Amino acid sequence: MLQEVVESGEMSKARDDWSLMMLGTGKYTSRQIYGPLTPELQKQRDDYVFQKTGRKPPQAPVSR
Repeated sequence: MLQEVVESGEMSKARDDWSLMMLGTGKYTSRQIYGPLTPELQKQRDDYVFQKTGRKPPQAPVSR
């Protein structure tokens, strides 16, 4: 259980770091980063999280 908490915290930190990095570029608005992500931004964030943590983020269910 402790391991799960640590891993979850690491992934949250990586997602937060990515969000701040993207906002810092000035290329994206907060709505684009904190709202539903486009497939391109989702892939960028997932790749960043994997690079930083070595783990792939769980995939969100696809809404129809």
